[in-house]
Amino acid sequence: LIEKMIEAKKEKKDSLDAKMWGYSSFDSSAPYDIFDFRVSRHRDGPDEILGGYQGHVMADCYSGNMSVVLAPGSKMTRMACWAHARRKVYEHQESDPQVSALPLALMNQLYDIERRATQKSDQERGELRAKESRRILDRLGEYLEGPVAKSVLPASKLGGAFNYIRNHWEALNVFVNDGALPIDNNQVERLMKRIAVGRKNWLFIGSLRAGIRNASLMSLVASALRQDLDVAMYLESVITHMLRGTAKTEELLPDRWKAAHPEAVREYREQERRDKADTAVLQAARRRVRAELRKGK
Repeated sequence: LIEKMIEAKKEKKDSLDAKMWGYSSFDSSAPYDIFDFRVSRHRDGPDEILGGYQGHVMADCYSGNMSVVLAPGSKMTRMACWAHARRKVYEHQESDPQVSALPLALMNQLYDIERRATQKSDQERGELRAKESRRILDRLGEYLEGPVAKSVLPASKLGGAFNYIRNHWEALNVFVNDGALPIDNNQVERLMKRIAVGRKNWLFIGSLRAGIRNASLMSLVASALRQDLDVAMYLESVITHMLRGTAKTEELLPDRWKAAHPEAVREYREQERRDKADTAVLQAARRRVRAELRKGK
């Protein structure tokens, strides 16, 4: 931070670029979603937050993330996001629709399997992936290493999309070996959208302290949402206790507060998630039927 401040002063900058990092656990029983505001070097945040962590880490393939996960002595297993991989091919499919058609279809099949597995246990999801997803991944890998995909110019945008998948193939395949792991990082992508929406409203963070306060408040809100709490009711309680001087920090954490205030739990959120999963499964089934009908013509 000091280095950044000195650099900005020398260059007579009126502002500094900062980063807001988001952290969320694959485990649905984990209580918190966390935001971390940083103005320092690009890898300082993940380096500090993930230091000593053992387990799986999924992030985009930004060098700051990868350098932490792949650092000497690291006990983290790197995962890569299939949503990023698919998006890159999807966005550039028009440059060669015939070559991009099969990999897109195979990636869509991977997601159809995930939708069918939404309500299954981790073990059942793992068995389904072993039975169906593994076969699709093998076919996709063979295609990307075959003559048709290799005929695409590496310097082209579609060639770059294919190379992205090739370069991160091992990390993209980790999910298939464990039903508890996600196929993509969309959980954190949704988390970061809240920052993007907020940025449109407040435009700038006025100071370092303001950035830290923003991260703390957004962490409380995100964690309250993770607990299916009525956020307004939760924040009103927290602020009231703070103003009265009766705040006990641990008791005001979202998961602890939830246990003491069951009336603030929005129970309908769980049903919403089930309904959304059922709709996704139905839509996937309809797509499969339409695909089979097209084959029969």
